[in-house]
This record gives sequence, structure tokens and C-alpha cells, in this order.
Amino acid sequence: MKAALTYYLFEGILTGLAADRVFHLTALSGGGGGTTRSKPTAATNNPYAEGLKTHIEFGKHIHGGPIPPGIYLIKLPKIHPHLGLCCPTGTSRLASHGT
Repeated sequence: MKAALTYYLFEGILTGLAADRVFHLTALSGGGGGTTRSKPTAATNNPYAEGLKTHIEFGKHIHGGPIPPGIYLIKLPKIHPHLGLCCPTGTSRLASHGT
């Protein structure tokens, strides 16, 4: 199944067409924006934080930044040990996932 998706970073909107269905929904990118365990960070939907990688700082988990602009091939979902159900993109830099 092919899909055409467009993500509007500033607005936090994902739109597209998949399986002949049109959708328009709220989506957050980076900074742990989708987590229910903590508040979103300054990296959430921040286009200036695209280079921020997830890391540990002073023993604290720091979420990575939002998805960089580009064209991605999204693969079928699979279970990731840390992210849970996610869609790999063919690059180790990012994976589309939910919380």
C-alpha cells in the first residue's frame, strides 16, 4: 500500500492519503511530544532542533528533535525493543512511532 503523507512541523499536523482514505490529524515530532509520562520539551515541533539526538545528560534521558525535512520510505510496522510498534524508515536516524 502506498501513501502520500505531509507533515507540517510548526502546526503539528499530519495530512495524507492512504488506502484511498484522506486524513488530517494532530501529530507531534521530537522532544517526547507524544509521551504521557512527562511534559513536551523545547525540542517538540521545533524545526531548529532537528539535529538533536536522543541521549543521556547528567543521568537524565534527553529526547531527540523532530523529523528532518525530506522524503522517506516508510516500511511496514514492527516491534522495536524501546519504541514499541514503529515504522522504520530505512535509516537508523529515525522511526515513526507512537506512545
